[in-house]
This record gives sequence, C-alpha cells and structure tokens, in this order.
Amino acid sequence: MMNPPPADRSMVITRTLNAPRLLVWKVLTDPKHIPLFWGPNGFSTTVHQMDVRPGGTWRYTMHGWGQDFENWIRYRTVQEPALLEYEHGGDDPDHCLFDASIRLEEVGSDKTKVTLTMVCPTVESLEEKRKFGAEAGGHQTLERLERQVLVADRDLGITRILDVPRHLVWKAWTSPEHLKQWWCPRPWQTKEVRMDLRPGGEFYTRMEGPDGGASDNPGIYLLIEEGRRLVFTNTMAPGFRPVTPGFIAFTADITFEDHLGGTRYTARAMHLTPEGAASHAEMGFYDGWSTAVDQLVEAAKSWEA
Repeated sequence: MMNPPPADRSMVITRTLNAPRLLVWKVLTDPKHIPLFWGPNGFSTTVHQMDVRPGGTWRYTMHGWGQDFENWIRYRTVQEPALLEYEHGGDDPDHCLFDASIRLEEVGSDKTKVTLTMVCPTVESLEEKRKFGAEAGGHQTLERLERQVLVADRDLGITRILDVPRHLVWKAWTSPEHLKQWWCPRPWQTKEVRMDLRPGGEFYTRMEGPDGGASDNPGIYLLIEEGRRLVFTNTMAPGFRPVTPGFIAFTADITFEDHLGGTRYTARAMHLTPEGAASHAEMGFYDGWSTAVDQLVEAAKSWEA
C-alpha cells in the first residue's frame, strides 16, 4: 500500500476506542469475535477461514440486505499489535477489488486510535464504493467494534445462518418437547424442561449423560420478543429473585432474523467477570453451543417433513 495513500483514490475512517491496543488487536484477529461486530449495522458475518499472517487468507461471507456477499482478504503485512495491510476481493478469488489497512495506535494507556484505510485502483471505483455505502459501513463497523471490545473479555457468542425458517427455530427454543431433541450435545440428553414463557417465568432444564452424570440448569426469562428474541439468566429464580447459580453466572441473549428463507441466528452469553467467561469457554462453550445448533437444524428439518 502506498504511504501516504493517494487522496483521490482513498477512503480513511478513524475512531478512538476506550480500550487498550492489545485487546483491540485480539478482537480484530480472532474469528470467534469477528461474527459479533464485522460489517455495517444489520449485517452478520460467517467466517470460513482466518489465517492472520503475511500471505495468509481470511475468507468470509457477509449476510445483509437479504443477500450473501462473498469476501476474501489476503494479508500482506501483520505487525502485532499495530498494523494489518491486505488485499480485499469478492466473488473472484484472483481479482483484488482494493487494498486496505487497519492501523492501531496507542493513545494513552487505555485508548486506541483505529484507522481504516481503503485504496481503490481508480477514482471511479472509489466513487462506486461510496455510492454502495462503504464509508457509512466503515464507520458502523468501527462503532460495532468498539461495543465488542468493551465486552470482549466477558462475552462469548456465536452467529450462524441456519437453512431452516425462523418460525421453526423459534419453535425449537420455546416448546419443551422440541427443545429436548437438540438442547445438549449427544450422547447427553435433556430429560426435563420447564418453561414459563414470560419475563420472570421459569426456564429450567435437566441434562443427563450416558455415564450417569447430570446437570441441572435453573433460571428465568428476562425478555421475550415473539419470534425474534429471547433473553434468559441463571442468576435469578422465578419472580426475579436473585440467586447464586451453581454453574457459571451468565445471561444469554438469543436473536432470530429472517435470511434468504432461513434464519440468521445469534447467541451471546454475557458474564459478570472475565474469569467467568474464560471458565465457560474452557468448559466447551463454542463446541457445545455450535453442536447443539447443528442438532437443532437436524431436528427442525424433520419437523418440516
């Protein structure tokens, strides 16, 4: 990338985040964080591959406006925790649409200036990017990055595009008999479910393993938006009475959005402390919740038949 980049072919977006540079770098280069912030408002991202090193490739699909957009990034420069320089392409794996960089600069001990630069091959192609909303999208991405950075050490999450309609995914979450079919990774089974679908109402599951192990998971619903969102927590008992959970304390926020006949599904587990999030991750949050979603899709397809 030219330094400085040519002004007539460049777009530069900056934002100062209230977070240390190392944490911002971690969020920008960890595929587990990317789906929770990358892209403009209303978009989500599926990461297929992310190899953050010179010559490495990041392949992802952005979902938005009722469409899927294929993207690839090929890193040229990786200077942790200060600089990423890369080529950016779309559907054609051999055609670079523009060059770009993300620069992180320390501003005091706990602030980071993020500079996102895009350099297009022609003035006309830059103008096309602006018309497409690239500048507004860049600002929105950095806004979303800031929100993610602020909770990155306390939140875990997954986002997926499921090829079953939203009403069936909602049914999977809100019917005890349907929840039992997918809620915990096999060979464990969900033996008991109690649901009182209202804020303050009970949400209880009991899981049992093939070796005789068992896991009780009491909690309550905090928010219910029919067909679109569920929020529940294990830090309260029915009626909003505070309790000390036997498992790691967390609140889950699950959202369901229509996407190309399927569902854009996001699950975020919010923890009180970084230690709680780390423990939940070590216990298998990502594998467990992802496997359960795979089982949800398998079960929901049988309901369609």
